[in-house]
Amino acid sequence: MKVKHLLAASLMMLGTGSICAQKSANSIFNAIKERVSLSGYAQAGFSSLWLPTVSSEKENYNTFDVKRITLRANVAITDKWSVTFISDFAKRYTNLELYTSFRTCSGFGIRLGQFKTAFSIENQLSPTTIETISCGSMATNFLAAGNGSDPLMGAQSGRDVGLEIYGDLFNDILGYRLGVLNGQGINTLDGSKHKTLEGSLTLRPIECLSFTGSFMS
Repeated sequence: MKVKHLLAASLMMLGTGSICAQKSANSIFNAIKERVSLSGYAQAGFSSLWLPTVSSEKENYNTFDVKRITLRANVAITDKWSVTFISDFAKRYTNLELYTSFRTCSGFGIRLGQFKTAFSIENQLSPTTIETISCGSMATNFLAAGNGSDPLMGAQSGRDVGLEIYGDLFNDILGYRLGVLNGQGINTLDGSKHKTLEGSLTLRPIECLSFTGSFMS
């Protein structure tokens, strides 16, 4: 009888431990689900280039291709502190953005890491919201280096590494960004002692209208 009682007690303890472990695993999973958000998108298209005289540097082409395969992960460490990671897998793995943000209120936040610069309003737009998935306009091409046309930006897709403060004031009527960047572009250490200043001001008089001015020096 003692052996039976011992066996029954052992089974009860194992069952209780299994239930506790399951509850603990469920609580951890729920906590991760509440704190971590994943999103992404893919874009494909058809590209064609024809030049009457083909140079040795650039050849004509006519092809379907994958433009972007982007994954975004956002981790809310606290209600005010978060980490954001964005990568692209289209041609090869590329780390697009990786930064941490601490926002005390809507009027003030601080961001550290690699992110989109404040220069030009079109640089802030996602390729999913514009008419052409390659670039929005010539301004994006030459100012934000969307297609790498501007050698000053070094084909860095309008991103850089640095520190930035930002916020929205007066019930989101006025938005501001001010930062210090390496000035070397995406995934690149600073090669000089000088840093690049960037900033922008956005005025939103009504919900569907905004005016933005930005600089980079």
